[in-house]
Amino acid sequence: MSKLYKLSLQMYWAEEDEKARIRIPKLKELLHEILGYTKNEINIMEERYFSNDIAKKLTGEQVLKIAQPFKDWNVTPSLRDNATNEFIGYNPAQLYLQPPSPKDHYCDEPMVGREHLVDPVEFYRQEDEKRRAYIAAQNFRNTHTTVTCPYCHSTNTSKISTTSKVINTALFGIFGNKRKHQWHCNGCGSDF
Repeated sequence: MSKLYKLSLQMYWAEEDEKARIRIPKLKELLHEILGYTKNEINIMEERYFSNDIAKKLTGEQVLKIAQPFKDWNVTPSLRDNATNEFIGYNPAQLYLQPPSPKDHYCDEPMVGREHLVDPVEFYRQEDEKRRAYIAAQNFRNTHTTVTCPYCHSTNTSKISTTSKVINTALFGIFGNKRKHQWHCNGCGSDF
């Protein structure tokens, strides 16, 4: 036996909605013409702000045939599974686009060999190392100023300490030039 469906329909809109004033009379006409509801049944649906099933135990072909006239008037019934009442969608064409139900068991042997698998322990270890290295580099950049040597354009520079300036002045007196500079280039050896 093939799967059966039901169609549901909302029969109320905001009263100020201009489109609703056009749709509701046509909707009543379609319920009568397509599905055979009596005028009395349709009036009851409208009075109760009907939003419920309009047809049940339908085959896929019947769903598509019934829904098309409603869709032509921009009224799309929702599609549900008849047995479970599970919502499928607003477009009856989705009836054929639904994925198959998941199985409990697919195959007896793996489809690929171990060489195709990712070792989760190694994968996450490498990811953690990359993250830690990135954070360390960011912290280093945030705490250390990068100064470029004006002579050789190297970024391998270091700040000349106050102790170094005092020693240089003590050894060379007024001829010591470290006291005039702030940075030392480790690449070319110049002070600037």
